[in-house]
Amino acid sequence: MVIHSINQTSPVRLLIADNDTVLLKTLGRLFSKEGYEVVLSEDGKQALQHARIQPFDLALIDLNMPERNGIATLKELKQHAPKMPVIILTGVGNWDTHSEAIEHHADHFLTKPLRRDQLLSLVKDMLSIQSP
Repeated sequence: MVIHSINQTSPVRLLIADNDTVLLKTLGRLFSKEGYEVVLSEDGKQALQHARIQPFDLALIDLNMPERNGIATLKELKQHAPKMPVIILTGVGNWDTHSEAIEHHADHFLTKPLRRDQLLSLVKDMLSIQSP
């Protein structure tokens, strides 16, 4: 089953950036199995390159990445696509990083380890997705 957003006929596209390749591939498989079209990036610089080439419906961005950290990536993504929801993922959840992410218009902040059901539900809610 391919997931479509309410007003779209094309599949919902997710951009996922995380330098943990095991988690990145796991998230890619999870969302692909759920019917999303997924593009994976190993760092913020690569994620921004993808975002400049093609539109995405939602991004999941790790906070701590090489080349360009999650906050810098978030800032540039929001300049490029201000209405695209962005979820910040982090293994180090503290109030300062959470506040900084929200200040730069992150739509949600999740601390690792991630729960599969919680993550899927959050993404669906943020996109207001209806299955055909």
